[in-house]
Amino acid sequence: MATNTLGGVNATRISQLTLAALQTTMIPFKAFTTDFSPDVASAGSAVSTRFVTNPTVSNFAATRSSQNSTTTAKTITLSSYVGVDLGFTDTEMSFSDVKLVEMFIKPAVVAIYENVMAAVLALATSANYSQNTLITAANFSASNVAGLATSLNTAKVSSVGRSIIASPTYADTLRKDSNILPAYAIGDPNFLKNGVIPRLHNFDIYEFNGTIPSNSESLAGLALAPQGICIAARQPAVPRNWAGQVTSITDPESGLTLQFRDFYDNQEQRTQLCLIYGVQVGVAANVWRVRSA
Repeated sequence: MATNTLGGVNATRISQLTLAALQTTMIPFKAFTTDFSPDVASAGSAVSTRFVTNPTVSNFAATRSSQNSTTTAKTITLSSYVGVDLGFTDTEMSFSDVKLVEMFIKPAVVAIYENVMAAVLALATSANYSQNTLITAANFSASNVAGLATSLNTAKVSSVGRSIIASPTYADTLRKDSNILPAYAIGDPNFLKNGVIPRLHNFDIYEFNGTIPSNSESLAGLALAPQGICIAARQPAVPRNWAGQVTSITDPESGLTLQFRDFYDNQEQRTQLCLIYGVQVGVAANVWRVRSA
């Protein structure tokens, strides 16, 4: 049984707070190919997505025979059933004047997001993605971002939806870049006000303050287009003979759905947020690893 301090809680209010947290926390998932759905699934089931192989151009003056059209299937196994379970006693519920469950919702959503991101970043090894560039945090400038764009252009990676995922130390160098600051001080001062790095050389810049696994390969960040890494997620089935409240909370932009459960187990008031997900390597050429050493 958990040892906590808690004030009152309202399930509708928790759902609203969870949605608000989802809408801000899950934005970096735009960097990947995602298959999020409010559908119910069980751990171990699979979701398939497909990538189109580029067609070839033929000489129509000589022949106009149809060519073979090819798609490559990627199967994503929903292997991870994860969640956050909060529990608070009757005494804690009755005598605290602080609404701790509400306070825990944002951290709970962030914890689930970081769990998914850890699985995603664990895929970013040289065995899966061979392309890489050595850039130290101190040298991660706008010109280096331009160099990454050139690398992706040369590899004929789609220019649509490109993103960079970088640690705070790398993002900090970009924020202080003398080539960026003057332009945005004149054109868009919101950059200086809120500290969010603007779109740069056709990349959305996502600062990730979770753990980026160095995986003995000095991984420091990624430059990628969406099909490079695939994520699928579903909500678990609603338990049978359930005495509590179950709500599905969907981020309208990404489509990611968390299941919210609230119930009393005769000892504690329990609040749970959970989902089932899986990750898979996509098109290897669409990911460029940034190494720190």
